Amino acid sequence: IHNAVDLTAFSSYGERPIKDSYIFAFGRLEEHKGFQILINAYQKAISSLSNAPKLIIAGSGPFEKQLKTIVDCPPEPTVTVAIES
Repeated sequence: IHNAVDLTAFSSYGERPIKDSYIFAFGRLEEHKGFQILINAYQKAISSLSNAPKLIIAGSGPFEKQLKTIVDCPPEPTVTVAIES
């Protein structure tokens, strides 16, 4: 299966030290893709972790507003929905 992400688009950022742990998910933001399930599961899982990784969701699509609403409601702002421009 061909990788749909053009990794050369990220090469201009260069190498940077990573200080935190991340979970990164990307794709078209549509309800059937299940990003809301990922956010809910992540929020439940991090409650038992002392040094939880950050969740970053990148993409664009019709479900963007609903995902941002879910993200704005957690006890701690641990999820970022990054919108592709």
